[in-house]
Amino acid sequence: MPGLLTSSCNVRTLLGLEHVSAIGVDLVRGAKTLSLIKEFGLPGKILFAGVVDGHNIWANDLAASVTVIEEMQHALGKENLVVPTSCSLLHTAVDLKNETKLDAELKSWLAFTAQKLLEVVALANATAGKKDEAIHTFS
Repeated sequence: MPGLLTSSCNVRTLLGLEHVSAIGVDLVRGAKTLSLIKEFGLPGKILFAGVVDGHNIWANDLAASVTVIEEMQHALGKENLVVPTSCSLLHTAVDLKNETKLDAELKSWLAFTAQKLLEVVALANATAGKKDEAIHTFS
């Protein structure tokens, strides 16, 4: 499960773990995480940058997430970045298509597990330079 980097001590400890090749972080909840990664980098490590919030049922601000991912790509390189959810989707409902009685406007604000996975695909496509494919993810 992705964690939070809350201090430079955490980052130094992770960087010192020579047999760890990838690190997953929650960039939704970790206010300091983004700045610490930019400051220290993650040489020799792959970052799983959790930008789709797995803690709740609200739809992602895709534009804001693309900005965060692009900052991480600039700091670490595209080849060292993976786009997942911020945590397990264990506690989110399965699919909005099953919610037939919800108000359409309210429904547009929500993202359950199936929709959050589409958000991850759209963000991965958008940040890989496939913006047209990202747009079609929700068609």
